[in-house]
Amino acid sequence: KLSASLYSFDIECLDRIREFMRGKGIRNITDSEALRLACRAVRIDDGLMDIYEGMTREDRRRRK
Repeated sequence: KLSASLYSFDIECLDRIREFMRGKGIRNITDSEALRLACRAVRIDDGLMDIYEGMTREDRRRRK
C-alpha cells in the first residue's frame, strides 16, 4: 500500500476519471482504481517536467 498527498487539482482529476467511467457504465470506481487508471494512462515523456515544475510551485505555496 501507498499513502499519497493529493491537492484540489488532483482530486478534481480523479473525480473526472470516475465521472468518465460512470458514463461508460462502470459504477463505484474507488479512489485507488481512479489513481491506478491515471498512472497507467499517463504519457512518460518530457511533458512531465512541466507538470512536475507546476506541482512543486503549488507545493511551495501551500507550505507557507
